[in-house]
Amino acid sequence: LLEQQPFADADDSFFEEEAYGTVSALLGERAKPFIGIPTGPLQVGHFVGALGLLLMAYVEYPGFPLTNLPTPLRDCLQG
Repeated sequence: LLEQQPFADADDSFFEEEAYGTVSALLGERAKPFIGIPTGPLQVGHFVGALGLLLMAYVEYPGFPLTNLPTPLRDCLQG
């Protein structure tokens, strides 16, 4: 097929569409922009936020405002 049509691999009509599952939802496939923001920056922002929460919950560095939390709040973030 590629010898007859060199760009056939770019045509989606030749491929079966995969079922939309949990992995597709986590990757944001077929997602519409949220308030005009594409899914890529939203995923990166949430990942950075999750890393910040982990930093605040498990790292204690005196003088650094993100890790200088009261013990009850730190215990709450740790679950």
